[in-house]
Amino acid sequence: MLWVDELGSGPAVVLLHNGVMDARAWDGQMEPFARSHRVVRYDSPGFGRSDALAEDYRETDVLLSLLDERTLGRVALVGNSRGGRIAIDFALAHAERVSALVLVCAAVSGHRLSAYSPAQGAAEEAALERRDAETIADLTLEVWGRLGADARIRELIVANALADLTTAHEQPPGRMAIDHLEEIGVPTLVISGDHDAPPLVEVGDLLERRISGAERVRFADSDHFPSLREPERFDRVVLDFLQRASA
Repeated sequence: MLWVDELGSGPAVVLLHNGVMDARAWDGQMEPFARSHRVVRYDSPGFGRSDALAEDYRETDVLLSLLDERTLGRVALVGNSRGGRIAIDFALAHAERVSALVLVCAAVSGHRLSAYSPAQGAAEEAALERRDAETIADLTLEVWGRLGADARIRELIVANALADLTTAHEQPPGRMAIDHLEEIGVPTLVISGDHDAPPLVEVGDLLERRISGAERVRFADSDHFPSLREPERFDRVVLDFLQRASA
């Protein structure tokens, strides 16, 4: 079963978590966003409180089923990292269901990047084999959490460190977004953290350049997790954008 949480009424917004946490990463956004929107978040299969899947799947299919089950028509998608990748893939596959995109330190399907050094990659692989969630969290924070970890950030990472081992494999989209970014035709906000891994900052540059009309906001005091590092500014920037996008 997929764990889903919903709050508020108004234009619909779906929050898509990154690949090292679960939907609790959006705890701070639910109430502020729900004052003006119908806000939905969920744990991807195998993450957080959602059951693992026995068969390979596509995250875009999971999202489409969720929208249909909740009778959500067009939605704004707010995605961090892996969640941003899912948002882009979904917008390309189901453009009629997307009203706006907020891409937060987003990845892009088909775009290869290497934020981990060879030594870090080997250490993570060894830790996965040992099912050593604490070491995986240390490595994750070394790469993605360059501003350090408070207790909450570390807790979320440790809780989901072994998610890839518990669920079936996520399959790639039908076509890779890297070759089709110019086809995105909805209002798009690209958010980057100045202290994020350099390859992800470069992806932000790429998205700003190739998505027509994309807006770009950089967060000077954030790494890979702007919504957790600078929550008040994050909420203000995103909600202002969503209001303008729906006008």
